[in-house]
Amino acid sequence: MVTRSQLVALQKEYAELQNRLQESETLFQISFSQAPVGMVQCGLDGQIWKANQKFCEIVGYTGEELRSRSFEDLTHPEDLNVELVWARKLVNAEIDTYSLQKRYLRKDGAIARVSLRVDLVRDGKGLAHSVMGFITEITHAQGRIDPIKDEVRQEKAERERAEAALHEYEARFERLAKTLPGMVYQYRQYLNPTYDIFTYISPACREIYELEPEAVLNNCQLMWQTIHPEDSPGFAHSFICAAQTGKEWRYQWRIITASGQLKWLQGAAKMSPQPDGAMLWDGMVLDITDRKLVDDSMRQQIEMLDQANDSILIRDLNDYIQYWNQGAERLYGWSLTEVKGQYIHEFLQTSFPEPLPKIMTSFLRDGHWRGELVHTKRDGTQVVVDSRWSLQRDEQNHPRAILEINTDISDRKQAELALKNSEARFRTTFEQAAVGVAHVDFQGRFIRINQRFCDIVGYSKAEMLTLTFQEITHSEDLDLDWELAQQVKREQITHYSIEKRYIRKDNTWIWVNLTVAMEQDGSYWISVVEDISDRKKAEAARLQSEAQLREKVEREELLNRLTSQIRNSLDLDRILETVVSELQRVLNLDRCYFLWHQTEPISVWSCIQEAKRPTLDRFLGEYPIPENSFLYRRLIEGEIVWCDDLAQSPDLDWHTVYLEYGFRAILLVPLRKSNGKLGVICCANSGETRPWKLSEIHLLEAVRDCMEIAIFQAELYKEATARSQELEQTLKKLQKTQTQLIQSEKMAGLGQLVAGIAHEINNPVSFIFGNIIHARDYLSDLLAVVELYDQHYPNPGPEILDKANEVDLEFLKEDFSKLLDSMEQGAIRIREIVTSLRTFSRYDEAALKDVDIHSGIESSLMILKNRLDSQGNRPEIELIRNYGTLPMVECFASELNQVFINILTNAIDAIDEAYSRQSNRQEPGKIWIQTQVLPGDRIAIQIKDNGCGISEDSLARLFDPFFTTKPIGKGTGLGLATSYQIAVDRHKGGLQCTSTPGIGSEFIIELPIHQDQFHKDEKR
Repeated sequence: MVTRSQLVALQKEYAELQNRLQESETLFQISFSQAPVGMVQCGLDGQIWKANQKFCEIVGYTGEELRSRSFEDLTHPEDLNVELVWARKLVNAEIDTYSLQKRYLRKDGAIARVSLRVDLVRDGKGLAHSVMGFITEITHAQGRIDPIKDEVRQEKAERERAEAALHEYEARFERLAKTLPGMVYQYRQYLNPTYDIFTYISPACREIYELEPEAVLNNCQLMWQTIHPEDSPGFAHSFICAAQTGKEWRYQWRIITASGQLKWLQGAAKMSPQPDGAMLWDGMVLDITDRKLVDDSMRQQIEMLDQANDSILIRDLNDYIQYWNQGAERLYGWSLTEVKGQYIHEFLQTSFPEPLPKIMTSFLRDGHWRGELVHTKRDGTQVVVDSRWSLQRDEQNHPRAILEINTDISDRKQAELALKNSEARFRTTFEQAAVGVAHVDFQGRFIRINQRFCDIVGYSKAEMLTLTFQEITHSEDLDLDWELAQQVKREQITHYSIEKRYIRKDNTWIWVNLTVAMEQDGSYWISVVEDISDRKKAEAARLQSEAQLREKVEREELLNRLTSQIRNSLDLDRILETVVSELQRVLNLDRCYFLWHQTEPISVWSCIQEAKRPTLDRFLGEYPIPENSFLYRRLIEGEIVWCDDLAQSPDLDWHTVYLEYGFRAILLVPLRKSNGKLGVICCANSGETRPWKLSEIHLLEAVRDCMEIAIFQAELYKEATARSQELEQTLKKLQKTQTQLIQSEKMAGLGQLVAGIAHEINNPVSFIFGNIIHARDYLSDLLAVVELYDQHYPNPGPEILDKANEVDLEFLKEDFSKLLDSMEQGAIRIREIVTSLRTFSRYDEAALKDVDIHSGIESSLMILKNRLDSQGNRPEIELIRNYGTLPMVECFASELNQVFINILTNAIDAIDEAYSRQSNRQEPGKIWIQTQVLPGDRIAIQIKDNGCGISEDSLARLFDPFFTTKPIGKGTGLGLATSYQIAVDRHKGGLQCTSTPGIGSEFIIELPIHQDQFHKDEKR
């Protein structure tokens, strides 16, 4: 912190310096105005600020007139450019002074020759302020320069020292007055950080930290909290290291301000221990964000320059190296450190294509130059470079540096030398080449041509130079050749090669292989021609041979393919379709047909298969055969006939075919079936004539032979198939009859057995039932007698009482009557069972008879009653009857009862199977029986269960004989098959089944009510 006494002392020093400066200024003005040499002060832009009397005399202007002019206005035009170079170096602070001789243009038009020295005047901060010129006229005494008087020089030096001292104290005062761009601070640090405080913060704190100085003085943590989290550890560590070593603290870090800005700061401070043990830090903080960004940008630019392959270097206006990139290091072998400050032309031993002064004059005038230079590398080898110079200017457009980019073209120069050597060899090779070579302009005229080219086309060189390539090119090849040549000219392609024909001088043509490219400078075409006539002849022979072989192979393949397809198919229509399709495709026919000769009712050709081009009309149908047709007789005799051009044929039959059907060429191949029926393969062209080849006829003969065999095989297969189907129907009929016989015999025996049992049971039952009445009467009489005994002999003897007690006489009286009632009910039940057996067997009712369907169902249920009762883990099966009102139905009663028994038995088996599969099944077994009358004089009986159901695969074969879904030993496979025959075949009704596995099945029996129209002979 600056004390008040220090500030007062500085103010006094400042006042003394001001006085001394004023005295120096007075002496300087006197010396300036009275100096024996011209003196002039100009701004950095060249504008004259003030001039002394001597300078006014040299140029002939007054001081007032000079202040409206610049030094460029007074300088002779021939001297201006040279001085401008030096002046720009001076203004850019590259030099502090320069001297030269020049000419001024006086006001009266005369020329004043002068000797000039110009010094740069700097301000207190060391920045360029203005320039001071000292001028000695040498118009009459060339080379004589009057020296400046010693007193003037001494006064000037004194003045400059005073100014320097004054500016130094002004700078110190300004710094202490808090006008520095950075933030000045004083920080007191204690062993206990909680006592640390800032004792001074300059106002720049607001701009840098966005914090008020007073707030930071009250709470130093506000400033530390702005430090970027990533930089906070390093910041604290740097302070600790500086405190421990006692060295000056310097550090760069980032902060995040209250507005969210990220800034880079640079700090420096010095520590001084205090008597109280604290550390006092006097320091300053600068915002270096912009500098960081500039540094990053410059670093990126330097990296980009270093990545360039070319040598890039920067030199000042005196040709001293300031920078060169890594490309220059790779090219020349020296690093930047080694070459910086070196005079480039001496260092690299540059060889110029012309004198350097001439190059510099052009360069300074145009601002750029390009040429080839020879440099010497570090290893002593020389390198040729393509050098590009560019004059770099500052904001005031003053030259400041020279950018030089050098590209190594040593390889290119060597290639150019090699090219020159090769051109000489080329001229020799051009004439002695084994192929034709020609140079052709873009109009097609021959410019140069070698002897081989002339030999190929049969012209002399002189004759060829009067022709164009279009004149000797075959007309069919010209368009392609010209188009490709134009593409080469437009640089769409680099070259092309084609095979073409040239017309020789003797009017014959010759095949050549032509390769065309454009000359390097793009001024003409280069054509290379190779005679390929012999090769073309060999190729033509080879292609012809290949075509013949390919045709033979294709036809062999066709024959093999047809043979294979014919053998694999016994379908005659498919065979014929394959033959005509393959022949039409392989022989490339317009049409191919197959015709049968039909004789009934009239003689016609019947076209049953065709293959044709899509645009042609269909030909299928029947076509009458003219009487006395010579063509027909030839086909009947088995002769193959053909005509290449029907329109020109003198044969009437052929001409008729042409006129009626539009055929132009035709080939007919007859074939015969085993039964003598005639067939014809017809191959035809509609639009053009066709010379039929002998190989094609041989092919069709082979196809005919295959077809005759195939047709014979197809007929045999058809006959065998028909016989097989007949045998299959016979077998099915036999199986059906066998099944019916087995079941009929079974049911007949069962019917006889049931009828016999019923008859035998009926006799004793009738005896029992008839005697029960008498037994009841006898019992009544006996009980009446016993009652009388009781009345007349109330006190019987002991023996009688003992016997009465032994037999429990009172119980006998009461129970004997009940015993007779029970016997009567049993007899009635036996009679009902016998009735059901007789109803089921219907042994005495084998013919058609009107029957109550419901009684048949009930008799079947009576027989199956023991199956319906509970068994094992299955409870009793519940019967749900839903009988409709049915009329008497005419039917075979015993057979129909057999159907009911079979379906009900299957329903019970399905429910048992469901319980065996699901041991914990809760749903009770149920059978629903429903009857109803259907429209059309028919009835329906529906029997449905909730058993295990039938799979879809089994459902399709359910009514096949001997098919069963039950395990081996539990079913014969005849029950449902017989039921189907009884319901469908015997009664002309229907039997169908629907089922869902796991849910149940439903059988629906449909019967006509009357059978009159079906079984008239079987009615009673």
